[in-house]
Amino acid sequence: MIMSAKSLALNPKDPPTWQSLSNHSKGVSDGIKRLVSAIRDRAPGQKECDEAIDKLNACIRELDQASLNILSQNVLPHADSTLKAYQEQMENSATAILENIEPFRQAAKGEAEKLGHSVSQTVGYLGPLVQNAIIGASHTLNSKQQMALLDQTKSVAESTLQLVYAAKESGGNPKAVHAHGDVDEAADSTRVALQDLLRTLETAATEAGVVTGLVESVTKAMTRLDERTVTTTIITEQSFVDYQTRMVNSAKEVARVSQDMVARMGHEPQRLTPLAADLSHHYGALASDARGAVAATANPDVSARIRSGVHELGRACIELTKSAGSCQSNPGDMYVQREVADNARVVSEKVSHILAA
Repeated sequence: MIMSAKSLALNPKDPPTWQSLSNHSKGVSDGIKRLVSAIRDRAPGQKECDEAIDKLNACIRELDQASLNILSQNVLPHADSTLKAYQEQMENSATAILENIEPFRQAAKGEAEKLGHSVSQTVGYLGPLVQNAIIGASHTLNSKQQMALLDQTKSVAESTLQLVYAAKESGGNPKAVHAHGDVDEAADSTRVALQDLLRTLETAATEAGVVTGLVESVTKAMTRLDERTVTTTIITEQSFVDYQTRMVNSAKEVARVSQDMVARMGHEPQRLTPLAADLSHHYGALASDARGAVAATANPDVSARIRSGVHELGRACIELTKSAGSCQSNPGDMYVQREVADNARVVSEKVSHILAA
């Protein structure tokens, strides 16, 4: 191209020289594009993103096939364990993915060196989640429940796939702001899909009056509040007021649900443990935002009050959940009903302390 340009400078009206310059210019342009593409393909995390995309598409195809089997009433894969065991494994996988979303989001937006690990770790939990969903569905006799379980798992896989696509485009580049919005949107969608799936799994477990998983969920939320690595995993872009606002909303929901449990314990005891699942869900959201608030404030007194208040509420929620399970198992027992009412009152008191803080 340089030689053609030199010739053109000597003879600017020579058509063959102009054509030669044009041809060489196109070659240089194509070469630059190939170079940029090669550099991008070899950037940190790109290989892992490509592998994750293939795995996620395979998972989605498996879920589609399982759904077709249900619709055609074909036999699903034989399962050797209990439905509860598969549901617990699904819950563990979904919770692990949920906890990895924020580090994944941060890596995709500005930590290229961590992107590959975050992608592989997140997608690594998807395979077991999908397999347990498919096998767990074979234990569920109700076809609507089977489809709901598979559809929600598919939503998780699809939203995770979009998150990987967005992460691949962003590439962990803090200057690729045009792609950061897609990363945030996909991460939020994945979070919602996971929360919906976890709620479904909680409901399935609590229909039989099982509260152990809910107590463990509240306990885990309390434990995570004290993790010293919190500041490295919480998005610092949000302010203390943002976390505080959501904490207030979640605390009010906890109080509302606790009073609803008291109102229903006499004539609708079968609703108690499903309501306990709601209680656990709202407390989990409260504890998560409390972690963010603790990380966002530099005032040690405020931080201590938040931790103390949320811990006390967690213990009250655990007691209410246990008594709700007992009440559902023993409808009409006045002593157990009184225990539910007393524990609900304690929950409301602890909520008022948090709101006052």
